[in-house]
Amino acid sequence: MKGQFKGLIDSLAVECIFKNSYISVSVQSSILEEAKLL
Repeated sequence: MKGQFKGLIDSLAVECIFKNSYISVSVQSSILEEAKLL
């Protein structure tokens, strides 16, 4: 049971990291697009 719980926590952590990196990449690309427009 404890192993399953740790696996769930690990997958949630990976998902959070993936979403955060995806968000930061999209923010960076939108900033780059605006910099090109300036």
